[in-house]
Amino acid sequence: MDIAAHDKDAAAERAALKKAAAAHGYDDYYGKALAGVAKAVAVLPPLPDTTKGAHDGQPDNPDGVRVLVTVMNTQSYIRPGFGPVDQLCRKQSAGTDASLKAECLKLAHTLEWGSSPLARAMGLRIQDELQPSGAAENGQASRDLQWQVQQYSHLLQHALVDPTSASKWLETARNGGTELSLILATLRANGISPDAPAQGAASPASADSAAQ
Repeated sequence: MDIAAHDKDAAAERAALKKAAAAHGYDDYYGKALAGVAKAVAVLPPLPDTTKGAHDGQPDNPDGVRVLVTVMNTQSYIRPGFGPVDQLCRKQSAGTDASLKAECLKLAHTLEWGSSPLARAMGLRIQDELQPSGAAENGQASRDLQWQVQQYSHLLQHALVDPTSASKWLETARNGGTELSLILATLRANGISPDAPAQGAASPASADSAAQ
């Protein structure tokens, strides 16, 4: 779809959308790439100078260094940005084309249960726009997703200076799975609910302490 959109080939874009909508699942394989790097960093121990003088949240232990190396070396992992999908599945386009709307909603469901937060967010966005009847449910799912990513980010930062948390994260990452499964497993391991607090409510103490 990216290539077709770049070439302004509308027919090829629709064909790609139809093929994507017929897929049984979505996986960008980031989880597998992350697992490979997490396993690789265990081969050689970080040198003592690596943690010398660590400050302001910098890794101060060997496993913290391994976490940082793993994350940094997978940041540039290439995966779809969903730009063409986002454009095709807008209300002004799909709202007046029954077949396009059906394909978009089918793909949205697949993306919603896909491998990454980005895919889930896009799936929820499409459903929210093209299927208003589920707006409340989609809105809550979006808030939960935002909460999950936010708390996971805090925990990952904390792992850099907490050997126990770093070791647990590396063990989970090495098991493979998907990015979303890693996020949820990390939250569970730290006693944080995947459900966002009610709007206006204070964050759970477990999340606050984990972020410190």
